[in-house]
Amino acid sequence: EIRGPEVWSMIKLMESGAGSLSTTHAANAYATMRKLITCAMESGPHVTMELAASKLADTIDFVVQMRCEIVRNTRPGTVGRKVRRVSEILAVETGEDNKRYSLTSVFRAVKGQCGVADTPPPQPVLEALIENGFDYAGFLAEAEANPRRQP
Repeated sequence: EIRGPEVWSMIKLMESGAGSLSTTHAANAYATMRKLITCAMESGPHVTMELAASKLADTIDFVVQMRCEIVRNTRPGTVGRKVRRVSEILAVETGEDNKRYSLTSVFRAVKGQCGVADTPPPQPVLEALIENGFDYAGFLAEAEANPRRQP
């Protein structure tokens, strides 16, 4: 979990590896990158906003925002259970002139619907996801089978 200047170590590890996963807490998917840049700048004056942003854009492919909600059971006397769901996925790319970063919405859950995105993934991102094992046909079939189902 990234909470401070250790993000700089995370970046170095991500640059030298084939894949990784890190977590942090942010209000939404877009705020995640701003938070990580701020945390990287806590490493010292050698880490500028531009350096942190470009390094993060080079090492992070996706930001996946999760939300936690309580699902109530329908039987009397039972307690609800926590369910974690993906609320948004952003693709992270290097910005113009290799400065900063660019975020593209790949998926955003629609309130009151399960498995439905209000924005389709951009074609190059979708192709890369499918190439790496994402079952897009299964995703669409699940969305079609559960239209407007309350989460």
